Amino acid sequence: MAPGIATMAALGAQIADFARNASWSSAALLGVTIAAWIGVCLGAQFVVTWLAGRRR
Repeated sequence: MAPGIATMAALGAQIADFARNASWSSAALLGVTIAAWIGVCLGAQFVVTWLAGRRR
C-alpha cells in the first residue's frame, strides 16, 4: 500500500499546486504525474498476470 499512498500524496500536492498557480508547467507536471501513475498500475498488473501464468 505504501507506493499507492506515496503516489496519491504526490498527486494531491500537484493538484494543490496547480490550483494555486495555474500555469503550463504545473499542468504539464500534473499530466506527467498522472501518466506515471497509470504506467505503474499497468506495470503492476502485467507483473501479477505474468506471475500467475508461471505458477500453472
